[in-house]
Parts: sequence; structure tokens; C-alpha cells
Amino acid sequence: MKALEMAKTEEFDVGYSNWILYYSISPDSFYVLEDCLGENSKIIVGYLSRNKIDERTMLNHHMLILPPYRKAGIMQSFLTELDRDWSGPIVSNANPYGARLIASLDPDRALWRGPQFIGYFGSLLPDRIHFSNNNNSVLQLTNCDLLAVTKENLNQVLHYDSGKIHPTCRDAFLTSWMIPERESAAAALALCAMRHGTVVGYGVMRKISDTYYDMAPVYADDDAIAMGLMKQLCAWLVQIAGSGVRIYYAFPIDQKPSVRLAEELGLKIEDHETRIYQRELTTMIRSFEEEKKYIEQVGPLLWRVKKGFVPNMRVDGYFYVNKNLENLMFEELRLCSKGGGGCFQPAVKQIGNVASLPGVVWRSIGLPDIHAGYGFAIGNVAAFDVDDPAAVISPGGVGFDINCGVRLIRTNLSESDIQPVKEQLTQCLFDFIPVGVGSRGIIPINGRDFEECLEMGMDWTLREGYSWAEDKEHCEEYGRMLEADPAKVSTRAKKRGLPQLGTLGAGNHYGEVQVVEEIYDKHAARRMGIDRKGQVCVMIHCGSRGLGHQVATDALVEMDKAMLRNNIKLNDRQLACAPLKSKEGQNYLKGMAAAANFAWVNRSCMTFCARQAFAKIFQCTPDDLDMQVVYDVSHNIAKIEEHMVEGKLKTLCVHRKGSTRAFPPHHPLIPVDYQFTGQPVLIGGTMGTCSYILTGTVKGMSETFGTTCHGAGRAMSRAKSRRTLDYTNVLDALAAKGISIRVASPKLIMEEAPESYKNVTDVVNTCHEAGISKRCVKLRPIAVIKG
Repeated sequence: MKALEMAKTEEFDVGYSNWILYYSISPDSFYVLEDCLGENSKIIVGYLSRNKIDERTMLNHHMLILPPYRKAGIMQSFLTELDRDWSGPIVSNANPYGARLIASLDPDRALWRGPQFIGYFGSLLPDRIHFSNNNNSVLQLTNCDLLAVTKENLNQVLHYDSGKIHPTCRDAFLTSWMIPERESAAAALALCAMRHGTVVGYGVMRKISDTYYDMAPVYADDDAIAMGLMKQLCAWLVQIAGSGVRIYYAFPIDQKPSVRLAEELGLKIEDHETRIYQRELTTMIRSFEEEKKYIEQVGPLLWRVKKGFVPNMRVDGYFYVNKNLENLMFEELRLCSKGGGGCFQPAVKQIGNVASLPGVVWRSIGLPDIHAGYGFAIGNVAAFDVDDPAAVISPGGVGFDINCGVRLIRTNLSESDIQPVKEQLTQCLFDFIPVGVGSRGIIPINGRDFEECLEMGMDWTLREGYSWAEDKEHCEEYGRMLEADPAKVSTRAKKRGLPQLGTLGAGNHYGEVQVVEEIYDKHAARRMGIDRKGQVCVMIHCGSRGLGHQVATDALVEMDKAMLRNNIKLNDRQLACAPLKSKEGQNYLKGMAAAANFAWVNRSCMTFCARQAFAKIFQCTPDDLDMQVVYDVSHNIAKIEEHMVEGKLKTLCVHRKGSTRAFPPHHPLIPVDYQFTGQPVLIGGTMGTCSYILTGTVKGMSETFGTTCHGAGRAMSRAKSRRTLDYTNVLDALAAKGISIRVASPKLIMEEAPESYKNVTDVVNTCHEAGISKRCVKLRPIAVIKG
């Protein structure tokens, strides 16, 4: 009702008299844009209207009025209406991508009050816009950086003699031209890029007529965010305006972010002096049929991405999919070819981009759960020859949640033991393990201890009594990366990580009580302490929280400098990298290792909390319940390993993003307990669906650098999940399956609904049938805690 009261008084003020801006979250009331900015993003779609919209219309379309929006920027008052905390600067460290777009032939430029004049458009549109010969014609393009018109209607762009109009009347004149009187409303689209609740970029576009659209300045923390915003707005233009749309992008010569952005968008420099760029949008995208010519099936479940699919590929790409997953893979590419999609390129394109990185060896590999991510696709594996001076390391190949991983703890309980106390146990786990964004840990720790935790990993939890001696024996790298150097972790990263030790966080992280549904390999399962159906286990999925995110963010800044110094050219700036042996490369490797140690400590502390919760409910010790760690795996990490490549033993830096190490039997880096079975591989399912334990194979070692899938893999973005699913339906479906759930943010639970993901059984079966890992155990959830 507050919003409705405001509707009677507030106006949209940017030179539009009596216009009001509304926004809506109803997919039926605006053009639906798929996956506009990837994870943690928000779409705001607004309406401009001269007329007050009645209360019924607002309620039917979930519409709210937004307070005034001035000077083509999203103001603080705009954002306070949204259901988030928008305190502080709207975009910290924001860079402008474009300036006020003005073309002038008026010799008296002092009449204009714009921030900067960027030159003439005469050479840009000589055949389209006919200026008068008295040098007084002026064309001002609405304070925007991006103009889009259809070629067939460029001659309709208005020009006028400034000499006939007094300078003080120009804004009113342009207003009446931009929004014809006959139109009662014009659609406005605002894209707001968010990371973990913080706005990191925004851009606004308005549809002025059927042939003309204008875009307000894009502001963003970095080039990657600006690129996502610009690409999405351009894709929107193609969808709405059809073929033949041409963009014009102009900015001051010294505005380096805009220069980089224009070059990455593939825009051609038309005027070197004023940096005016143009390109027909339809030429930026190859047709789907043309793209498919570069992709061929080479096995029942294996496809090859040939060199030439994207520029500068040094090796071929390969990916594993069955028929169902194949359809999802190609549909993503098809949508991109038609101009849709978000700021991330399709996963198959990202496989090709990774294949173009310096020092990459043999092949870039996509696993069955692959989906688009930042730089590398999630589910993408690549290795780089340590002995090659050009070989690089890329934070995009690890991800922001460094050492996000899964731990499985077995018990000697059966499902029948759990059922009478299932609700109490779920609540106790929820009480003992802090969850959700902003959650704070209950493990007492000071700054000095924290430094030791980053360096020692699970050796620290063992010393402090949070782990059992056997735990680290059943952990990848034995819970400690020796390369870790806490000095390479910034003060800001440590400040973010210190209060989060022992917390689950949010997103797709969870703690689950599971029961054994099927045993496929009895020998291997017995070695893991799993010997019967109905046996109860606990699975914990989480990572390095804000510390890991900050380590990655800090590294990307340094990687940009290294790329300039080493003249590294990339297909995608999200693949920012540095030579492995450079100062930046080594600093990242050491900082990443420290963040990985933090993640292992974090999972160990939650294991401690889970053991205490079980002990409280069942009134006996965790030891009495045989709560042993089966294994702990990472699926976001880069490590130095030895592999046979085309008959030669090479030392490689293997990047695994959204993929899990799966070493075969007798490999020296897996525990003694699993020498005859192969390394356990933990595959987390989606909330309400099954999880799996696999084991590593010799074929996987030879084909995928000893790597397999990590989970189901997203099939629907978080934004689309929120738009299309209802959280109450998701909760009801879980209850119908007999699954108890405790969640910190129920209204966001649809982001992790099974419908948002690929079928995990399809993913696991593809890996099993391809021979890159082997099915061992299937687990079914009966209780879930989430952020």
C-alpha cells in the first residue's frame, strides 16, 4: 500500500513531464529475458506511463512504483524499494562504459551542458542523416551511449536547426520527439547485476518507438559485468527489433573501459579520433547450423569440438553427454545463436575458449553436468604444461568458491532408527550448523589461529580437537595443500572468512541426512563402511565462503596486469590468467591453496557440529555411532599433478571447475583403504533427488586427467527458477517424498529445486557408461538443511 500511495505523488523525472516509472516482477507483464546475468542477479523491468495505473492493474501485475530516476543513473531511492539492503554506494568502484552520446555541428558548443563532447557523426552516417548546410544542425541522442535503429528507418531519425530553437527549449523539443504524443506508454528495461546482495553494475534501455531504442549509461565494477549487461541488452534488441539492427557506441578517447568493451563486443572502429564504433548486431552471431559444423560425434557418448569453432583454439574440445543431456547442450547453443542467453557464453563455446589458452595440452574437456559459468564452464577440465613457459593459471578455471566440495560421513544407524526422531534431528542439525547468507560460525578463533588454519588445513582441526585422526586420511590431499601461504591472502579476504568458519552458507550448499538406496559395487562399498540398504549417512556440501570469493576477486585484478605485461590475448576476458611461473601466477596458486585449506577446515568444523547433533539426539557418542568420514572431495580447484599425455609423462596444472578428481585403483595419491577400489567420488544430487558415490577408473585417468562429474549441473538459471517455480510447491513436493527440511530463506528455495537441474542419474550413468568413473552406491535424502 505504501507503493500505491507513492504512485499518487511520485513522477519519473528525467525531462519527461508527468511520466511515472513502475516495475514488475511478473513474467506475464514484460518481455522475459532468460538468464540475463547469471547467478546472483536480478531483473528489474519497468514501465513508463503518462497515466496513473489503477490499483487493480498494479496488483494483477505485481507492480510497484519506483521513485524518481534522474540523469540516466539508478539512484539510491530507486533501489531502496527493492527487497534488499542497498546501503552504501550503488556500485563501488564503478567505471562508466560510455559517455553522454552527443553529435554536434553547432560551433557554439558552450550551449550544451553535457559532460563531454565526442565529435561529429558526419563520417558515421553520411547517407542516412542529412544535416543542413548552415552548420547549426544538432543531433542529441538522449543522454545515451547506445543507439539502435533499423537500417530501413534510419532516415526517420529527427534532425533540426538549433538556430530555430532557443537553447532552453531543446530538452523539451527532444522529449516530444523521443516519446511521441500518440503513445501512452513505453517499455523500459533495467538490468541490475548483483553479487551476493551487492549491486555491481547496471544499465537501462527504453523502447522509444518501433524502430528506435536508446540505452542509458552502463556502469559496472569491471569489464566482465559491463560485457554481460551490454550483451544482454543487445540480445534484447535483436529479439525485439529483428534483423538489421545496428548499434553505435561512442565515448571519449581516454575512457579505457569503454575501449576494451567495444573491442570485446567485436565493434569496428569507424572514426579513430572520436572512438565511434558500429556493428550490425546480426553479424555478431553465427547461425546454429554453421556452429554445428564444428561439432561432431566421435563415440556413443563423446563429442568433439573442432579447432575453428572459436578463434585461436590450440587443441580440440571434447564433451560427454547422453541423448537427454545432448539436447540441453545444443539448445543452449541454439539460443545463443539466435541472440538469446545471458552474460556467459554457452558451455560448448566456453570449452572452445579454454582450448585457446596458452600452454593448454591435449584437450579441453566438458563433463556430463556441464553448464555455463564464469570463464570456464562449470564441469570443464583443462590441464597446462608446467614446463611450458607460456602455460597459464586462471582463476576462472577454479571458480569463486575455491575448494567447494562434498564430504560423506557414514553411521551405523538405519532409516528405521531415524524416522521416530527425524524432525528433531533435522532441527538439531539446523541449530548446530549456521546456515544462510551472513551466517556466523560458532567455532571460537582469533586472528593468529586463523592464519594457522589457512596454512595447516585439517592439521589445525586435528590439533584443536575438531577432527578425528582418521578424518584426514580420507580426504583429498589429506586436507592440506602444502603450497598454501596465508601472506598471499588479502586482509579483506581474511576479514570476510574469519567469522564464517564452520558455516554452510547459501546457494546450492546443503547438509543432508541420507540413506543407502542401492549398492552397485558391494566390494567397494564395504571398503567404505557401507554394507546394507537403509544405512544412514550424512553429506555436507560447502566451500570457502567469502574468503575464497575474495581471493579469486583479488587475483583477477592482478591477472589483468599480468595479461597486459605479457601481451596475452583471450577470447573471453573472464578467462583472465597469468603465466603459471610468474609472480601473479604463483601468488594466486599459494592464495588459492590457503583458501582450499580453509574450505577443508570449514567442512571439518561442520562435521564436528553434525557429530554433536547426532550425539545429542541419540544420547551416545559419535564414536558409538561410527560416524567416520568416508571421503572428502573438492570440485573447484587447480593442482599440480603428473599425467600421461600422448605417451609422455608430463607435470600439469590441472584446473577442475565443477568437476571431481577420480583417481583409479593403485594410484599413490589415494588412501590405503581405497587402493584396490579406486578413489571414492561423491556426486551431490539436487534437493529431493538422489546422490551417488562413484569410484575412479583407469580409463578416466587416460581420457579426462582422472576427472569425472561433480553433481547434476544446472538446467535452469536461478533467475528463471524464481520466475517459474513457487517455493510453496517445492516445499510441498519435498514433504510428499518424506523429506524433512529446514531452510533459512524459504522464498529462494526454488533456485535449488530439482526442476532447476539436470537429471543427476543421467549425468552419473553417462560417466559410468563412458567408463570415466564407476557407479558404487546410490543415496536418497530424508532430511535437508539449507541457507
